Amino acid sequence: MSRVHIYLLGEVDIKVDGVSVTDKLSNKAIGLLSFLCTNKGKKFTRDRLCTFFWNNTTIENARYNLRYSLWVLRKIFNRGDCDLFISSKDSCMINPEFDYYIDVLHINYIMENCTHEENPILSLEKCKDIYNGEFLQGFYLKNCPDFNDWIFFEREKYQECYSTLLFKLSKLYSENSMYNDSIIVLNEVLKLNPYREDIYLELMNLHIQTNDIQAALKEYKKCEYILREELNIRPSEEVINYYKNIICNSENTKTNFYRVDKIKMNNVKKTSIIVQCYPINKIKYFGIACIVEKIMQRYSIEQLMDLDEFILKDLLRIQPKVLLINKNLRIEDNLNHYNEENRIYFSFESLLLYIEKVYPIEIHIKNVSNIDDVSHNILKLFSLKNPECKIKILVDGNKIIL
Repeated sequence: MSRVHIYLLGEVDIKVDGVSVTDKLSNKAIGLLSFLCTNKGKKFTRDRLCTFFWNNTTIENARYNLRYSLWVLRKIFNRGDCDLFISSKDSCMINPEFDYYIDVLHINYIMENCTHEENPILSLEKCKDIYNGEFLQGFYLKNCPDFNDWIFFEREKYQECYSTLLFKLSKLYSENSMYNDSIIVLNEVLKLNPYREDIYLELMNLHIQTNDIQAALKEYKKCEYILREELNIRPSEEVINYYKNIICNSENTKTNFYRVDKIKMNNVKKTSIIVQCYPINKIKYFGIACIVEKIMQRYSIEQLMDLDEFILKDLLRIQPKVLLINKNLRIEDNLNHYNEENRIYFSFESLLLYIEKVYPIEIHIKNVSNIDDVSHNILKLFSLKNPECKIKILVDGNKIIL
């Protein structure tokens, strides 16, 4: 097992014998190590490294800074006779005999060899676990434009690599009838690039494979919405025609495109939730918590997973079942009375506006006179702020007037 582990995907972390040494290194030293280790086997002139990292000073100062940084890195990483670097008066490179692990090269190796593996699904799943975020996430060197440009292109490269990985994995899942797993990883692709029509098309097809016609139609609606709102364009003819074919071939869907788009929200089973208010109005947020629970029952976990984590964390303050969406959520801060109500209102509002984009529903509240005061105020404020929202809050069949 390698003594030195270098993690560049996500926040940079460098370990020696299992102990992080990242804090012992300057940003320039981290940048130099990252650049040379990522380019394993390549030799660079010292002058190029000087201009790459110290182009805002004299060449003499830059050469001194380079020598000092190499000395610091050797001091931390060298053990025994094996030097981290092969260097001369004019050039420098990582010693190919030096044993170290670096996540980016590991991903490259798996992607190049996964098709030859006995279990390619397992290989790609391992590869997926390695990707913990952007290349050198949040890392930046002042007055080093060439290095920062390099980071930008590497980020693009590894994000595209990760998208390709997820797409390959989804194909393998689909070929093995693991349709739900395929749907989950394709939704991760959309988090990286929400404008990929080929992914929406693949998701529609997967939902058809699982006989979930309504989910396939919702994928089209999401595609249509994001393209219209963000790019002011409509889906491609291929996507539109596939959507129309789903409608035509479905026994449970109207054949008229316009009628499907304008379907009435009067099917209580599929497009409504009913919330019962009990005479316990001293429990803060109880009414809102019940609505959140009903929403989680109406929408699938996959449909709610795209909610921002900070929204889910604030909803978790009032509804513990939110952990079903993301089991890793933790509440780490204590809020005062006013901040708590504000945060919970905005998280609840964000939830309703989010599910409106998936598909709108009606929220029927029974015995509203029993609702707690805080929930009453939150619902009233939502109705006043969002009069055009397609999520309708009804009391005894009428639009809510609180």
